[in-house]
Amino acid sequence: LQGHSAVAKGGWFGQWEYPNNELYIYAHKNIPGLDSMDEYHSSLKRASLGFKWLYHHPFADIQLEIKKLAIYLFPYNFDQLPNCKKINPMNAFAHLGFVIFCIYFLFYKRNHFTRELLIITLPILGSILICICFFTGYRWRFYADPFMILTSIIVLNHLGLILKTKKKLLAN
Repeated sequence: LQGHSAVAKGGWFGQWEYPNNELYIYAHKNIPGLDSMDEYHSSLKRASLGFKWLYHHPFADIQLEIKKLAIYLFPYNFDQLPNCKKINPMNAFAHLGFVIFCIYFLFYKRNHFTRELLIITLPILGSILICICFFTGYRWRFYADPFMILTSIIVLNHLGLILKTKKKLLAN
């Protein structure tokens, strides 16, 4: 429900259990008797409400998924860290490198995408899928960040080899 509802913004509602929270109000308005349910049945009803919203608002959900991906790739860290509202340069390098890696191997060097590169990309894709299925959380991205750094280094290496080859060809 936190990732698929009319009030979803792409991230986690940290205070979703408080009566003044948008998600709390939305859930209680759409699920009669929510407070009298046990945790299991409450969870089922919330999931059902999220699936109903997803079914009835597919285009709004596509927009929300794009927003989740943008939040995921934006190079901020946790809000609780000092200077968190500043862009982290290491994250910027890793995330931009990963995007370039994807574009490079999807459109230019598709036949060079090996099993080893797939293994490096799977943790990133898994982390992104978790965020798309639920909501974006920076803590889930932390599992993918080391692999994004690797993809950035790999694409830099490939592009460096291309530049070296072009320089040699121009020199001859």
